[in-house]
Amino acid sequence: MRCHHELPSGKATGIQRITKEEYAEDLEENLADLVKRMKRNAYKPVPVRRTYIAKVGREKKDRLGIPEHEDKMV
Repeated sequence: MRCHHELPSGKATGIQRITKEEYAEDLEENLADLVKRMKRNAYKPVPVRRTYIAKVGREKKDRLGIPEHEDKMV
């Protein structure tokens, strides 16, 4: 629960588009489910959402990976 509260709000969302605020709506239930999945080795992180950002003075864009909120806590 501490990890959830320490993560900053308003950040970009991953593939499933779940924000910190949406995850917090059922925080205790979500965390209990997460712990159960981790204990039985059933937790599987989802692929990160890939986006490309332009850099000043360069034509080539840099890759940026955006993980899900739950993956950030793990």
